[in-house]
Amino acid sequence: QTILRYLKTLSTSEQVGGLVLIAPWLTLQNLESEEEWNIAKPWLKTEIGFSDVGKHVSNITAIFSDDDPVVPIENAEIFKQKFGTENIIEHGKEHFTEEGGVTELPSALEAILAIK
Repeated sequence: QTILRYLKTLSTSEQVGGLVLIAPWLTLQNLESEEEWNIAKPWLKTEIGFSDVGKHVSNITAIFSDDDPVVPIENAEIFKQKFGTENIIEHGKEHFTEEGGVTELPSALEAILAIK
């Protein structure tokens, strides 16, 4: 979300060649404490400005895991609708952490290399 929010602050003429987002979210689930929800709340409640983001980048790839305990897979469809993302759904990658067994993500490298 930080990158998306930054993009809307750019001047009209500034463009980004593309983005690769890993486990991006507009909704969350299974946060473990009230403190975590309190931290997430402003991010969940503050509008990003979807059309403003699109003015600065036209190529966005979003990578999701089908078993992410925190970022529900429904975010894939939300990102596709709001930002026109090309989505990659990885299987069994949880939240893309080393603790979850992810130390490399070839699909992310491929998406970065595909940015023109």
